[in-house]
Amino acid sequence: MKETTNNFVSNKQKYIKNVLGIDIFIVSLIAVVSNFPEYMIEPTLALYALSLGSSMTFIGVLSSTTYIFQTLTSIPVGRLSDKWGRKPFFILWSVTASSVPTMFAAAKTFWHLLPARIIWGLGFSANQVSFRSYITDNTKPERLHVAMAIYYVTMGFGVVLGPLLSGRLVTQIGFVNTYLIASLIGSFSILFVFLGIKNNSFLGEKE
Repeated sequence: MKETTNNFVSNKQKYIKNVLGIDIFIVSLIAVVSNFPEYMIEPTLALYALSLGSSMTFIGVLSSTTYIFQTLTSIPVGRLSDKWGRKPFFILWSVTASSVPTMFAAAKTFWHLLPARIIWGLGFSANQVSFRSYITDNTKPERLHVAMAIYYVTMGFGVVLGPLLSGRLVTQIGFVNTYLIASLIGSFSILFVFLGIKNNSFLGEKE
């Protein structure tokens, strides 16, 4: 029985290393940690803006601003990522994910939320480019569907848990402290990027 269990564990480790590649698990970990602040903040940001005196119209502007800047910067960021490699854009997104929640927490009026949303839009461009491109760069075609599935399942945990945690924390400790906790969580992704991501471009040879 013990030998069977050991063989199962050994085969599983070989599958992860040789069939999937360890990169997908590192990328998925970074993805969920760096995106967790977004999942915590988005469900409560409108209420936070209202508490700062915002109108409903301005809340709509806040939501649109991020995606407008993401749209405007996605193509340039993608081109630069192909030229410079993926790691700089992992770093850009991780720094954005950890700093923008602090900017929200420091806001004194609802107008102060607007620059943070603009920066988040730029960060989202780096997010979209870095994760999916890195997985594609470092995964053989026959493994790509499994690698992407692992990535999206991992992200799903963040999508589910982030709003639940945020709602509970806002009730207990308020918006500002909740956003500071989100910032702290996001900051761990910077460390993971430096330790686990190699800087290859789309021209890099797949293993």
